Amino acid sequence: MNLIKQTAFAALFLITAGLFSAVQAQEHAYRLSDREMRELLSRIDKQAERFRGSLKSALNHSRFDDSKTEDRINDFVKGFENATERLKHQYNEKRSASSEAEEVLNRAERINDFMERHHLSAKAESDWGALRSNLDELASAYNVSWSWTERHQR
Repeated sequence: MNLIKQTAFAALFLITAGLFSAVQAQEHAYRLSDREMRELLSRIDKQAERFRGSLKSALNHSRFDDSKTEDRINDFVKGFENATERLKHQYNEKRSASSEAEEVLNRAERINDFMERHHLSAKAESDWGALRSNLDELASAYNVSWSWTERHQR
């Protein structure tokens, strides 16, 4: 009977240790503290909003106004916003969000390609550059190998 109790205790200990390790791995999957990650996600939100406004203004004063090209970039921006919301939700729920971070970056790549091909207002380009800088930090935080120039050359 004593052997059964010892075996049960050992099994319980191993399960508990395994769960603790899984929780620690989740918490340390990022290269930033929880506060720093929340601040980064907040900066991305604010900068994305700024970019969306300056992009809209630039498009309204460009040859792309009321065109399929304008619709396409607006779809890219909407997809980026949705991916960002999913990332924030996963992070806030303390779930692994690596795939969501990669999705945000992949969506951003489409916007970047558009911005590289079509020079719009200086304000839109500046706002995109600032957002890109925050996205680089996101890639680093999630240990995602990321380079805008390499992806652009694919």
